[in-house]
Amino acid sequence: VTTNHVLGMELILPDGEIIRTGGPALDPPVYDLRGAIIGSEGTLGVVTEVTVRILPSPAAIITMLAIYNDISDAAHSVSDIIAAGMVPTTLEMMDAPIIKAVEDSYACGYPRDAAAVLIIEVEGPHTGLREQAQRIDEICMRNNCRSVREAKDNAERNRLWEGRRGAFGAVARLAPNYLVNDCTVPRTKLPQALATVAGITKKYHFEHGNVFHAGDGNLHPLIFFDSRDQDQLKRVKKAGWEIMEACVDLGGTISGEHGIGIEKMDAMRLVFAEEDFEAQRCLKRAFDSDNRLNPGKVIPDATASANTDIVQAERPGFSPQGSGAVTVDEQELLEKIQEAISTQQPILPHGCGTYPDFGNLTDPRALSLHGNGMDEVIEYDPPNQVITVGAAKPLKTLQNELKANGQWLPLRPTISLQDHSIGGVVALAACGPERMAYGAPRDLLLGLRFISGKGSFVSTGGKVVKNVAGYDMTRLVTGSAGTLGFIIRATLRVAMIPESCMAVTVAGDLDTCATMATTLITSNHLPTFVVVTASGNGNISLQQENSDWHLHVGFEGFAETVMDQTSRVAEK
Repeated sequence: VTTNHVLGMELILPDGEIIRTGGPALDPPVYDLRGAIIGSEGTLGVVTEVTVRILPSPAAIITMLAIYNDISDAAHSVSDIIAAGMVPTTLEMMDAPIIKAVEDSYACGYPRDAAAVLIIEVEGPHTGLREQAQRIDEICMRNNCRSVREAKDNAERNRLWEGRRGAFGAVARLAPNYLVNDCTVPRTKLPQALATVAGITKKYHFEHGNVFHAGDGNLHPLIFFDSRDQDQLKRVKKAGWEIMEACVDLGGTISGEHGIGIEKMDAMRLVFAEEDFEAQRCLKRAFDSDNRLNPGKVIPDATASANTDIVQAERPGFSPQGSGAVTVDEQELLEKIQEAISTQQPILPHGCGTYPDFGNLTDPRALSLHGNGMDEVIEYDPPNQVITVGAAKPLKTLQNELKANGQWLPLRPTISLQDHSIGGVVALAACGPERMAYGAPRDLLLGLRFISGKGSFVSTGGKVVKNVAGYDMTRLVTGSAGTLGFIIRATLRVAMIPESCMAVTVAGDLDTCATMATTLITSNHLPTFVVVTASGNGNISLQQENSDWHLHVGFEGFAETVMDQTSRVAEK
């Protein structure tokens, strides 16, 4: 997603001041303002320059077209591919109405009689890639796939992509207008979500088509209608609302990538409570106290009533997705913080106390609060590779529990090693050298709950891998060292444990090691980590030309690929 590849930016604030946040470094030691600004839809500042992380071009690409007689079989294939530990670069799906419209427009070679097709693309080193494609082929065939075709060359690959890129335009053949929905659901819920969408559109007497990013559960049902008919216009809005409602009920969100704007502001109430909105309004006021930039967008006003033309009566027992059940320990901590606020006593979040000396000296009057008791697994969904845990959960304990399902949280912090609690990992943005491959806590976090400085529970984010509903306070809080809130639970994306892990270590002077490290990082060898260390007691001066240094290069993944990578690097 965009936020994982933007490192820094220049922007103009509402008062005309020009500032920079972030920069070429992966993790600058300040508040992650870039995370909050990305996806803020122009309400916090006008971005004038962006620094992005670029990646080496892959050594090889294999593009496949999987053809199905039943759309639910295609959806099941997506879940099984991810659950098997493979993360293709692309998993795109189109159903029958879209296929026919595309073929009428572009003639890309999609079978007109198919119920659905998947465009699947894997990329990486040559060695092992063919075997990975074969595993995916087998998974598709186990899910009643009619056939899997592989693009023979770039021309054939480009033809397949031409159809996918032109799908929205091709829909003009089917109706004067379409309403595009943009919801994300957990991948295993795709079959249920597609069936529900079909039922809703039928209920309102519309035809529809599906074209979407199946690999991350990001649905794009297109409802065909004629905006010149006021009755159709009213009905299509109701259908769109019910689709959002259904996706939220399945554990998803109302927007995976298109944003909120004005259209979806009422639907924000499906995923956030008023306390969550107030925290986001505070962020808006911090940047734009006069509400000058893009006013009336994204966050609903506290006094505004819902759009009664669309919103139905509140469902019995309904509560916003992010609110959830409060545990006894969370409630007790909230009451302690509220009491401290009432007496104007400073608060020092200490979590589990695994890194008590971090930061500057604190106010001696500060109330030290710990996360005792908040160490449970609240929700674990192995097929979707998502887990929600209490902030006091020790990282090494979590890793042991995930191991039972062949999974892990791809973090190996160098500070306090594995003794950190999850809350500590998030608060300090703690990670190790494998960050270049797997990402930092900001990249693995899907959602947070914390207690604000106003003494209220705040939930941000969600449980799905693509989510642009509201301001991204998840990343803003990450790395803030407890200064923006006391973290009480986190929802994280986990991964399958790699089949093989190997490393190559070579010795040399500092300049040689540094040059080799740069060459490897910018190559398509795709190392998991590249580290230079001083040998001996580590007291070698950087100015000593003949000092002995070690370069460590690690690879993780499928066994055959890792063996080939380590062999080729060792030869260099």
